[in-house]
Amino acid sequence: NGILPCGVNHVRWKKATNSECSICEQQESISHILFECKNTTHLWKCVNETFNIDISIREVILGDLVSEELNIIISIIVYVIYKECLMHSFNGKNIKHPLSIGYYINEIKWFHKIYGKIYKFKKYVNSIKYLLERFEQDK
Repeated sequence: NGILPCGVNHVRWKKATNSECSICEQQESISHILFECKNTTHLWKCVNETFNIDISIREVILGDLVSEELNIIISIIVYVIYKECLMHSFNGKNIKHPLSIGYYINEIKWFHKIYGKIYKFKKYVNSIKYLLERFEQDK
């Protein structure tokens, strides 16, 4: 819908002349940032293997998974991906290389630390711990 900052929208808003992703030089749309870029494909592979699912961009954008647990975990991951992209964008910097799994681990650990004690999120703590262990094995 053209309201979130990304390369395509920056060109549309006349804030930039190039809509290419700084990592893989593909057109940078929201779906590209969150799911298609080589910056995130390894992360989604780990999620798929960890939870034995085959996630698509539809589930990433709409949170259209069967389980509330997976919806929350996917939402956290999407937030972490987009937050990093926005931070680079606001600072006028391009991400030159894919973010490390270590970056995602640290961000998810932060969520775990902050929200793990809240009653509603307690039931997701084990799944998040398991996902972190999976990421650390793949580093």
